[in-house]
Parts: sequence; C-alpha cells; structure tokens
Amino acid sequence: MPDEKHSGKARQPHNVHDKSYKELLGNKRMFLQLLTTFLTEDWVRDIDEEDLITVDKSFIPKSFRDKQADIVYRLRKQDMDVIFYVLLELQSTVDFSMPIRLLSYMTEIWWKILGELNDDEITRKDFRLPAIIPMVLYNGPEAWTVKRNFREIQSAYQHFGDHLLDFRYVLFDVHRYNDPELQEDANVVASVFFLDKRITLREAVARLNDLSDVIKQFSIEDFQSFIRWFKHSLLSRLPQREKTKVSRVISRITPQEVDKLVSNLGLAVEEALRDARTDGKLEGKLEGKLEGKLEDARNMLLENEPVEKICKFTGLPLEKIEELKKDLRH
Repeated sequence: MPDEKHSGKARQPHNVHDKSYKELLGNKRMFLQLLTTFLTEDWVRDIDEEDLITVDKSFIPKSFRDKQADIVYRLRKQDMDVIFYVLLELQSTVDFSMPIRLLSYMTEIWWKILGELNDDEITRKDFRLPAIIPMVLYNGPEAWTVKRNFREIQSAYQHFGDHLLDFRYVLFDVHRYNDPELQEDANVVASVFFLDKRITLREAVARLNDLSDVIKQFSIEDFQSFIRWFKHSLLSRLPQREKTKVSRVISRITPQEVDKLVSNLGLAVEEALRDARTDGKLEGKLEGKLEGKLEDARNMLLENEPVEKICKFTGLPLEKIEELKKDLRH
C-alpha cells in the first residue's frame, strides 16, 4: 500500500480498550507520532505538533457527537487546512459499512462548516473546503478485507471512471505491522502496537521484556503516555488483587526501571493463573478467551431475551452484557 510505511461532551468510549487509544491519541504528540511512524506521505513531514488543534464538541455535528471512539484534529498551516478524522475500530470483527460511515461523517463535517459561513464567503472564487483525511485504526485479528477506495463499493464502478465519488481512507492495522519493525521504530505508538496484538498475558510479559531497552529511552512525558495506555489495556485484564500490586509498582518507577514492571507483571500473571486453576476456572477465561459465552450472550440479545436471564445462563457479569448490548446497536 503506497500510503503506508509497513507491509456536546462526547460520550466516553464503551470499553477500556477504546478509552486507552482515545486517551493515547488525544495527545497531539502521540497522534503526530502515529502519522510520522506509519505514513510516508510528503505532507506528513510538514506537520508540527503546535499546528494541530484538538477539535472540541462544538465543531462535531450532533448526529455523531456521541460516537464512542472518534478523534478529530484540525491542521491550519500556510495554505493547508486539513481535518484528520480517526475512527477507532477496536473490535474482533471487520465492518464492511466502514466506507459509508466515513463518508457520512465527512459530509456532516463539511455541512457543519458551511452552516457557519455566510453566502459571500462560500461564493468567493478562492473558497475551499478543508480537506478531510479519514483514518481507521483497527486491532482485530481477522484480515481487514473492507474496500479501501470508496468507488469500489459502488455498482459497476469499473465503467464510470472519474465520474464517481471516490476517496481512500488510511488504515492503521495493528496486526499487519511486522514485529521487528515495530521494535525498530522505538517509540510509544509502535510499542503499543507491538503489545496490542491478540496475545495471552504471558506473551504480553515476554513482549514487554523485549521492549525494555526501547522503553528505557522514553522521555518522562512519553513514558507517562505509555503507562496510561498500559493501565487501561493490559493491566485491566488482571484480577483486582494482582492489578493493585502492579499499580503500586507503576506509580513509583521511571523509564529506566521498566525491568521492575516486567518482573512484577510476570509474578502477578503467574499468581493469577495459579489462583484460577486452584478455583477450578479455565486458564483461557483469564486470558480473555470467552468467545463461547460471548457468542451465546449476543445470540440471546438478538432474540430480545432479558438481560437478567442472559447473565444467569452465561455467567457473565451485568456490565459485560450491557457492553455487548451497546455494541449490537452500532
């Protein structure tokens, strides 16, 4: 792929994983790191952190102001007026409606802008709408097989050439990036991608250890961004007792002491797995392998079964059922 390097107050994201990425990329430095690490377009080199403006709720159209995992930046620099719209697709399934969703968000942004201008401004010869660069961050294990060019989801597009509406969205596919290259990039976003693949907690400890030399070179600011993501994503998978123990270590360490984090996380994981076996639970449950129960819950929700009945049948907590219910609405 030529454009990529490697082969109101908005409602809060609906799960901790969405929140972790929204918080990470809500930091302008981290967002710019995403662009410069994984895109090789010439225009990327012209962006400075201070030129990025985080778009607040007043700019986002009401119809998608409550989307759960969107990030919007605006860049105004010399002759550039660009809006970066990032949709975080943090789920295990591929969404084939993505090109249509992106188009609807883009057109609503433009209508919002036009609605704030007077006719004299719009009818000027030199009037230009801001460019919108749609982006998708996907971390599911399945290959992303959704069409990247909008024209390709239109019937008989081969016959009509340039007469059809078209755009190509940027895709950041976490699983597609090569592990050695992610380690070589040696920054926070690449490290997050390296750790965010569908792995067990034991594998996560090993990968964190592989990154230790990279993390030791992080600035304090970058290390804090990494740790916030780590708490929301990896640490949240531990039982509360072990999570509390590791959290105490995290609150005191510096980038140069990351080996302590690796050691304590490893001990916590082994302790949690040992407890799970003692309690007669499946180790796979701790590792996040709840596909069977989750699938049963989804099917029962589609049949409009009561939430209480689903909880009793699957053994899943009420919070998880409500989360699945929200997912099915989108």
